[in-house]
Amino acid sequence: MSKPRPLITRWFPAATIGAESLRDVSAGQQPPPNRLHVWWARRPLTTARAAVVATLLPAWQDPEGIQPHEHAPTRYPMDANPSVGSGVPQGESSLKLSSAPVLPTRLVGTSPSDSGQSGGAGSTTASVDRNQSSPPPSEIQELLNSTFGSESEYRRWFLEAIGIKGDPVVARQQIVEAVQSGNRIKNPYGYNRAFTSNPLPEHRQFLKTITYFQKDTAESNQPVVLDPFGGGGSIPFEAARYGCHGLTTELNPVATAILHGTVDLPFRLGEGFSETLSQWGEYWCQLINDRLARFFHRTDEQRLACVWALTVPCPTTGHPTPLLPNHWLARTAQQKVAIKLHPDSETGRISIELLGSATVSEGNQFTYKRGAATSVFTGDTFDGKYIASEAQAGRMGHLLYAIAYRPANGRGTQFRVPVDEDFAALGKAEQYLKVNWDKWDAKGLIPTEPFPSGSDNRPLTYGMLRWCDMFTTRQLVALVTAVECLHEVLEEASDELDLDTLKALNLYLAFAIDKVVDYNSRLTMWDPTYLKVAHVFSQHNFSLSWTFAEMEGIDACRWGLKQVVDCYRDISKLVGRAQVSRNGALLPDQVSAPLLPAEPTLTSATTLPYEDQSVDAIVTDPPYYDNVMYAELSDYFYVWLKRSLKPYWPELCRQHLSDKDNEAVSNRARFADMATHSGRGKKPPGAVTAQELAEAHYQSMIARAFAEAYRVLRDHGAMTVMFTHKRADAWNALATGLLNAGFRIESSWPVSTESEHSLHQKGKNAANATILLTCTKRGSSEPVWWDDIQSEVRKAAHEAAIRHAEDGLAGVDVTLASFGSVLSVLSRHWPVYTGNLDADGNRQIISPEVVLNLAREEVGRTKIARLLQGRQEYQFDPPTQWWLLAWHDFGAPKFPASEAIKLSHATHLDLETELRKSWRLVETKSGTAEILTPARRFEARAFQVDSLYLLDTWIDRLHALMVIHEQDGAVASRQWLGDRELDQSQHLKELVDAALRVVPRHRNSNGELALPEARTLESMRQTLDLFHDLEPPAPGIAQMDLYG
Repeated sequence: MSKPRPLITRWFPAATIGAESLRDVSAGQQPPPNRLHVWWARRPLTTARAAVVATLLPAWQDPEGIQPHEHAPTRYPMDANPSVGSGVPQGESSLKLSSAPVLPTRLVGTSPSDSGQSGGAGSTTASVDRNQSSPPPSEIQELLNSTFGSESEYRRWFLEAIGIKGDPVVARQQIVEAVQSGNRIKNPYGYNRAFTSNPLPEHRQFLKTITYFQKDTAESNQPVVLDPFGGGGSIPFEAARYGCHGLTTELNPVATAILHGTVDLPFRLGEGFSETLSQWGEYWCQLINDRLARFFHRTDEQRLACVWALTVPCPTTGHPTPLLPNHWLARTAQQKVAIKLHPDSETGRISIELLGSATVSEGNQFTYKRGAATSVFTGDTFDGKYIASEAQAGRMGHLLYAIAYRPANGRGTQFRVPVDEDFAALGKAEQYLKVNWDKWDAKGLIPTEPFPSGSDNRPLTYGMLRWCDMFTTRQLVALVTAVECLHEVLEEASDELDLDTLKALNLYLAFAIDKVVDYNSRLTMWDPTYLKVAHVFSQHNFSLSWTFAEMEGIDACRWGLKQVVDCYRDISKLVGRAQVSRNGALLPDQVSAPLLPAEPTLTSATTLPYEDQSVDAIVTDPPYYDNVMYAELSDYFYVWLKRSLKPYWPELCRQHLSDKDNEAVSNRARFADMATHSGRGKKPPGAVTAQELAEAHYQSMIARAFAEAYRVLRDHGAMTVMFTHKRADAWNALATGLLNAGFRIESSWPVSTESEHSLHQKGKNAANATILLTCTKRGSSEPVWWDDIQSEVRKAAHEAAIRHAEDGLAGVDVTLASFGSVLSVLSRHWPVYTGNLDADGNRQIISPEVVLNLAREEVGRTKIARLLQGRQEYQFDPPTQWWLLAWHDFGAPKFPASEAIKLSHATHLDLETELRKSWRLVETKSGTAEILTPARRFEARAFQVDSLYLLDTWIDRLHALMVIHEQDGAVASRQWLGDRELDQSQHLKELVDAALRVVPRHRNSNGELALPEARTLESMRQTLDLFHDLEPPAPGIAQMDLYG
C-alpha cells in the first residue's frame, strides 16, 4: 500500500517560519538553551520545532487523493483567523480540537499502552492491522477530515501548534519601515516568541495518534525522532517538548555535555533542582572566595574587570613595551575615557594617567597597528615577525594598566589606575601558583596539554604552546581553585544527594566554570563602546586581541553560577507540565505527565547504536563543510570540562582532546602532512592537495552518516536535513551522500534563520537562509540519461528562482534555494548516466555538481532577465553579467575564489584568463576573489576614459563613466556621455538601474554609503539627466526585494 507523504514535502510556510525564527535570537533575548554554554552555529528553536512537527505530520489530500503541490505559498497569512492577534490568550485557539482527535469510526479501538500511560478519560485511540506496512492514505485523510474539517484549518492548527499566533512577516516589515523612518513603534507581533509557547497536550496527543497509525508493529505510539548531529540540542529539545522519544548522538564530548544539560536533566529533574543547584553552588562560591581573597585588592567598589595590554621587550632597552591598538577605556556617547602613558626609559616603569574627557586624537593613540609596533621608550618601530619571535621565546608579557569598576553607589562604570596594593596581590598569586604547581599538576588539574596545530594557529604564533598558556597567572589560579573546590563540594554533597542529582550538580557547576573560562583569559577583550568584557568566542576562531580583560576572580564564579542557575530555571519552564486545557479545566494526570527526556549518546553519526528501522523521523543539522571547526574550538572548553566532570561523568573525560579524525568537517589543516601538492601552480598527475583530501574526508563522513540514517529510518519515515552553505562543493558532498544512501529529495524550503546583525554574517558574503531538504527512502527507478532530464532541471531551477525571490529571498540565497529543487529532480530519476564510460568501462554516473552548475547557470540567466524586468533587448555581455551577478549573489566585494570560478562558468567565462587578466574585473589571492573598483581597474589599464573609441563591454562603459564622475564631477560626466552618444542610451540606463539595486548600500557610522561604487552610483543618479528618474533602493534593505 502507498504511504502518506509528510506535510513538509507538500506544504511548509517557510517565509512565516523564517520571520519568526529571527525573533529567537533578538539582541539580549537568546533562548535559554543558547545561553547555557557556548556552542557554534545553533539552529533557531522555532525552525527546529517546525521541522520536527512538519516531518511527522501527514500531508493533506484532496478528495481524489491528489496531494497539494509542494510549491504552495511559503507565507501563510493569519488575518483570516479571528483568534490571531485578537486577544485570544496564548495557548488558546479558535479550533474546537478536543484533547484527543476524533477518529474515523472503523479505526476506533484500543491502543497499546504508551509508556504505561493510557489516553486518559474520554480519550479515543486507534487500532489498525499491523500486518500492513502502513494504513492507506485515505484512512489518514479521514482522520484529518474528522479532526480539522478543512485543509485551511489544518494549516492554521499547525502554525498555532508551533506557537505562531500572528503574521511575523508583516510585523517584521513594520519594524523595518519604522527603523527607516526613524519612528518608534510598539511591538507589532502581538504575541510572545513562538518557542516560548509550550505545546499543549492535544498537540502531543495528535502526533502520537498519527504515529500510531503509521507504525509497522504493535508498540508505543510515541514518535521516535533522531538527530544524529546533536550539537547544541535545538532539534532534540523541541522533539522532546512535543512528546517525542528524542534520540541524539554527538561525536564531541563538549556538545554531549551540553545535550545532557539541555535535553536530558531538565526533563528529569524539573524546576525544583534549581534550588539545589543554587544552594550548593553558593557554598562552592564561598569556598572559592575564601581561598582567592588575598589575591585581589578589595575596596568598597564592585570591580568589573582588570584591563591588560600584551607586551614584548623593546628591541633597544629590553623593557616590556605595551602593544596598544588604541588608548580608549570608554568611548560612549556619555563617557570618553582614555589613558596616557608616561614611560621611564631608565627604570622601565610606565606610569598611567587617566584622561577623563579624552579627545578623539588622545584616545586613538596607539603603539601597535597593522602588524607594526612602536616602543614607548625609544619611539623605534618593529614588525610582527619580531613580536611573534619574542612571544614564541616566552618573552611576551602583559601590563595591567586600568581597572574598571562600579562605585559603591552603583552609578555607571568608572576607571582607576592600578595601585601598589593591586600589584602586591598579583605577586601573591604568582607565588601561590609556584608553590602549588607540582601538586596541582600531579592531580591533573592544570591543562598542560599542548595546543594542537590546526586551521587557526594564532595561539602558537604568539607563544601559547599549551592550553594553560592562554591564561594569566591569577586567572589560572582562580580556575584551578574553582575546579578543586568543585570536587570538594561534590564529595560533601554525596552524603545528602542521590546519584542523578549529584551528576546534575557536577555538570551545571562545571558549566559555571566554563562561563568564567569564556570571559576570563588572554583571548578576551575589553570593549570600550559597551563597557564590558567581550568573550573569547565572539567570533568562530581563536582571535587574539592586543589588550584583554580579566574578570574579578572572587566574583567571577558567583556570576557564572547565577548565569547557569537562571538558564536552567528558564529551560525547565519550557519543559514544564501543560496542566490546563484551553478552557482552563484541569487535564487528566496521564495527559499532563512530565515529558520524557531525550537520550544523548557520545558516538559518531556513522555508527548509530540503534536497530534497523527503529526511527520514525530524522531531523538534523549536519556540519557545513568548512564552516566551523567544532573540535578545534571546543578543546578550549574541553580541557577544563574533563577536569571538572571527572567525578561523575567519566565517560565524557576519557579523551585527551576532542576527536578530530572522525569529525565531519572539511579541515585542510588535518591533511597538510598527507598532501603531495601545495595547491599552488600546476599540479602533476596523481598529486593531491590538502584541500582535496579534506573535501574527500568530509564527503566520506557525510555519506557514511546518511547511510546509517537510512538504516535506522522506518520505510514510511522521512528525514529533514538543514543546510546553510553557499559553496557548491558542500552541496555536492551533501547530495552525493543522500543519493548514494538511497534517499529521494522530496522538497526544499528556504528559511531565513541568520540574523543580519550576527557578527558571523554581517558584512560577509554569507547565506542568510537555511535550506530544509526533506527526503524519503527511494524506491526502484529506471536509469535515465543526463540529456533526457536537462530540460527538466533547467525548468526546475528557473521556477525555483522566481518563486523564492517572490517569497523575499535575495542574492546567493536564491541560488542555494534552487539547488534543492534541481536535486529533487535528480533524485527522482537516480541513477542518471552521462552517456560516457568511466576508467573501468562502466557507465558513468553524473556528479551532482554538474546539475548544480547547470542550476547556477539557469538561475543566473533568470536573475539577469528579472533585473531587466524581462526587456530582452537590453541583454548584457558576459563580463557585465558576471559583475552584476557577483554583486547580487555575494553582496560584498570579497568572496571565495571557488565561488567566483563557478559563477564564471555559469556565464561561460574563464576566471583567470578573461575576468582577471583580460578585463581585470577581479583579483584572486589566497583563495579569495575581490571585485575591483572602477578606480582600481582604471589604474590597471583595463579601459581608457579619454578616447572617443566606444569601449567593448557595457561594464567598461559604466566604470569609465564612474571614474570620470569621481574625478571630475557631473559636468565632465555629461560631456563624456555626449561625446560618445551615450547621453540617451537606454541600455546604459538599464545597467545603472541594475547596479543601483545589486551594489549594497550599507552605511558607515557617519551615515555615508560605505562602498565607493554605491556612493558614485547614487551621485550619478542624482546629478545626471539620464538617470534622474531612476528610483533609489530603500535605505538599509538593499537586495531585499530584487524582484518586486
